Amino acid sequence: MERIKLYCRTTSARGTTNLRFRLTDGTTVLYYSTGRKIPNKELSVFTPDGTLRPRVTVYNPKLKADIDEYMKAINQAYFRMKSKGMDMRSEVLQAEVNKVMNPDSTDAILHPEGEENLIQRYYRYIEEAYRDGIIGYQRHSQYLSKARRLERFLTIKGFSQIKPVQFDSKMLMDFRQFCFDEYQYVKRYPKLYPKDGVHRYPTQQISSNSVVHEMKALKAFFNEIENTDEIFKSPFRRISHERLKTVMRVMYDEPFFLRASELKKVIETEVPEELQEAKDMFVLNCCLGCRIGDFKNLSMDKVAVSPEGIPYIHYIPHKTMKIMENIIEIKTPLVRVAYNIVMRTRFSFNETGNDRYTVALYNKDLPKLLAYCGIDRKVSKFNETLGENEYFPLYELATSRLARKTHVDMMSKVQVNIYAAGLHAEGSEAVHRYTNMEIEDRFALMNVAFGQRPYRVNPDLTLVKRGRPKAEPKVEEPQPEKRRPGRPRKVKDLSASPSSEPTNSTMKTSTSPTPMTSSLKTSTVPSTEVPVKRRPGRPRKIKTALQQDVLVTTGMPAKPRKKPVRPKKVKPEEVVAEAPAPVITPEPQETPAPVKRRPGRPRKTTIPE
Repeated sequence: MERIKLYCRTTSARGTTNLRFRLTDGTTVLYYSTGRKIPNKELSVFTPDGTLRPRVTVYNPKLKADIDEYMKAINQAYFRMKSKGMDMRSEVLQAEVNKVMNPDSTDAILHPEGEENLIQRYYRYIEEAYRDGIIGYQRHSQYLSKARRLERFLTIKGFSQIKPVQFDSKMLMDFRQFCFDEYQYVKRYPKLYPKDGVHRYPTQQISSNSVVHEMKALKAFFNEIENTDEIFKSPFRRISHERLKTVMRVMYDEPFFLRASELKKVIETEVPEELQEAKDMFVLNCCLGCRIGDFKNLSMDKVAVSPEGIPYIHYIPHKTMKIMENIIEIKTPLVRVAYNIVMRTRFSFNETGNDRYTVALYNKDLPKLLAYCGIDRKVSKFNETLGENEYFPLYELATSRLARKTHVDMMSKVQVNIYAAGLHAEGSEAVHRYTNMEIEDRFALMNVAFGQRPYRVNPDLTLVKRGRPKAEPKVEEPQPEKRRPGRPRKVKDLSASPSSEPTNSTMKTSTSPTPMTSSLKTSTVPSTEVPVKRRPGRPRKIKTALQQDVLVTTGMPAKPRKKPVRPKKVKPEEVVAEAPAPVITPEPQETPAPVKRRPGRPRKTTIPE
């Protein structure tokens, strides 16, 4: 037979000890740890069997009750392990005792003992759907709230232990009416509606749309257990078609949102410090248009820059992530006003901590913000009791969803109808396969919708002043120095002697050109002179041998030859005899080489009479 004892290995009266138990059954020894630290002074008054020592009058009665409860749970868990043939290990005992001690835990709900009632099965359906990814975190919280409402209904009606197969269509319609009138039961059953500051209870009749959501969740649960053959037929299938259609019908009011002028007014209005955080969240969410759950998960890690220098937010929507065939990120460009808020706040309103700005606080401050900014346009809301519309100022009906509706409305007014060309029918999916709107296109549309100017940023999210993103730093390779513009400098030949070429002064004073020495003619030393590129322009004229002779004889350069023209006609009476030119007898020289005639009309030569 099994024996359960306190397991304490210290005898000191100082310090604390972990409250543990040891179960022995023959050769089987199992341990269970509660994780609680108990002072040794309080634990020393108990025997290993969990009873008080003799003559002990001062002890902790709560600790005594907890020890008895732990021992009872260990005994029950061990009996379950033996009956099911489970492994006799301390880890298994630890899990089974936790199920007994916490019947509302997830593990206890997913692995119940015995036949389940309706509430237990409903909770298990919700936990399995969340575990398998059918619903997300937000939807999981909503479904738990719906399960608690059903539990309160069954408790009030006296059917808390009813089985799923016993829940019929009449009880289903009673539950629907209970959802409308639950606010009347809050004061009558205070134990079912404790004021713990965590759960919120209805204070007035809820809308028919909220009741429809309760019925849809319950219908999905009964469809699940019908498919698994736990019940023969769902109670929803026992209601007539017309009544079911009326019960599940959803009616929406006329949509309302902020106009562009009203959003601009909110942006430009200076608000008090206590409303500044609500203003930043609202304006930024109007520019992004994401759901409030996704918005609260944004951080600076979700900000990126495109190759064109456009900053944008990228995230995966959690609501539809589980049902998406392809996991595709949503990329929304940041217009200038949204960029300023991001760089100034750096998503400080989403930081975790004791002073976290929750969605509940945001919904509480948003009507105050819009009222302060003067957004008091009348909008309609349908009154189900009166059967007609009632009109309220817009700020009274403002919630976190208003930002998403404002974004969708502003963007829908600047987009082009993709079916306007008439190539495909309305709703054809082929149009979406043929096109894709890129970041730059969305950025242009959003700037038009929100009345913002385009801008660019660097990869580090700093603004570009001249409209061109800064390129990433590159290692520049050394380049050869460019030659300065102008006439190239002549390089002198140092190997040539000063007498190798005649100079201008030598030509002016000598009677004949200086002959080149034979040593220079037969020299085989290669010249180091670099060939100089000719300057652009008219080529320089080379003087002929005749011009050289005139220069040597008279010391004056020969007159340049004039361009041949037709001689001017002179009247006979105006002809004046010219003085004969002095004849200069040059010294005998070598016969000059014949000059090649220049092309053109030959010059007329006057023959003296």
